[in-house]
Amino acid sequence: MLTVMTSTQLPSLFTPLPTGRPLSTLKVLVTLSRHGSRRPNPISTTLCPNNVQNSESYHVPPEQLTEIGMEQMRLAGEEVRREYIDNQ
Repeated sequence: MLTVMTSTQLPSLFTPLPTGRPLSTLKVLVTLSRHGSRRPNPISTTLCPNNVQNSESYHVPPEQLTEIGMEQMRLAGEEVRREYIDNQ
């Protein structure tokens, strides 16, 4: 996961002033991440013919996020929010 932050003053992003207020505030947070678990694409059955039964056991269309993948992405988003929003 790559997280990019912009601020009014870097690198002292979270250095507190004597009043306890930070020198700067977080203006923008952009997070790029890879997808969570998903169903294999259709070519996987050609490349791995012994794995056809596994590929057909998913309950979502090919290449789509599984329920586990959706949960993985939700948890990743919660962690980013906790780190950069809630802990301010």
